[in-house]
Amino acid sequence: MARGITEDEVWRAADALLIEGARPTIERVRLHLGRGSPNTVSPFLDAWFRQLGTRLQDPRAATPRPDVPEPVWQAARQCWDRARAEAAADVDARIAEGLTAAHAERDAARAAEARVQDEARQRAAQLSATGEQARALQARVETLQQQLAAEAVHLASARETLAAGRQQQQQQAAAAAAERETLQQQLAAALDRADAADRRVALELERERSARTKAERQVERQAEQWRQQLETERRSAAAAALSAGQEQAALQAAVQALQAAQQQGVQDLRTLQQQLDACARARSDAERQHESATAALREAAQQHAAEQQAWRLERDRLQQALQDQVVQAAQSAQASVQAALASQQARQAQEAQQAQVADLQASVARLMRWVEGGPAAALGAPPGAAAPPGAAGPATGGSSAA
Repeated sequence: MARGITEDEVWRAADALLIEGARPTIERVRLHLGRGSPNTVSPFLDAWFRQLGTRLQDPRAATPRPDVPEPVWQAARQCWDRARAEAAADVDARIAEGLTAAHAERDAARAAEARVQDEARQRAAQLSATGEQARALQARVETLQQQLAAEAVHLASARETLAAGRQQQQQQAAAAAAERETLQQQLAAALDRADAADRRVALELERERSARTKAERQVERQAEQWRQQLETERRSAAAAALSAGQEQAALQAAVQALQAAQQQGVQDLRTLQQQLDACARARSDAERQHESATAALREAAQQHAAEQQAWRLERDRLQQALQDQVVQAAQSAQASVQAALASQQARQAQEAQQAQVADLQASVARLMRWVEGGPAAALGAPPGAAAPPGAAGPATGGSSAA
């Protein structure tokens, strides 16, 4: 802080500045004095401004000192009056300016306050709406979390169900494969037995043809013997008729016997012909039964191949459906429900496949009945039903021929 600065020096400097027409300020007083700090000059200058009004109202308070000349005093008095007038005008202008500025600031402050209040109300409304939205969002988040937990539980259950269904399907597929292998073996055995039956039928037909040929030859030989015997007896009868008339009655009796024998031979020949016709009919029936059995066997084989192809297609479709179900179950819970439904459809398809396997088993059973009981049993003849008439024909014919 500068030293040697007094209140009287500050007042004289302020008066000098005012006389010069300049408004006394801290910096101007310091420049006029050439020394002093703002902290020292400021309180002295404030006191000068406080006393300025009193000094302006009481000019006598500013009586000159005895050592001041009159012209100087008059000049000072004029300067003082002019300074007082300028100071009063400046004060009035400053007061008006200050009032105007105060009013403007007051209006601006009121407008700012109104804006602040509006903004505060808007902020309060926004905060209230935000709070409501936050509470709604929190409730929504909690609901979504609960739904997510439920979906997770449902998805886990669906995955377990899907895994169980897949394992069950694999087991069923393995069982179906084993059953198909067994059915194929049974079908192969049935085909072998059918071939053996075909061979037996062929042998029976061959034996029947041999027996028929043998019977025909035997009938021809017997007829030839009868013709030779008749010719011999006719010749003997003619010779006997020529030698003695008494033998005519005996010859007539022999002729009658020969005629009766001839009629008996003709009757036997007719019987043999009927037996041969019965053998032919039996052979034709056996051939038709053999053809029917062969056609039924071929139809059963084609049906088995078609069912096996359908089973392969169904298995591929089920595998593809299972893969689709797995992907859908991994994507969303809704897909898992659809996967569960698809798994149920797969089980229904498996049941349909089992029904097809049952039909195939029935076909194999028919083939086995045909092998064991003949074509009539394969075509649906009830157990214990009588065999076709031609079935026993060859054996009977062979016995008769024998």
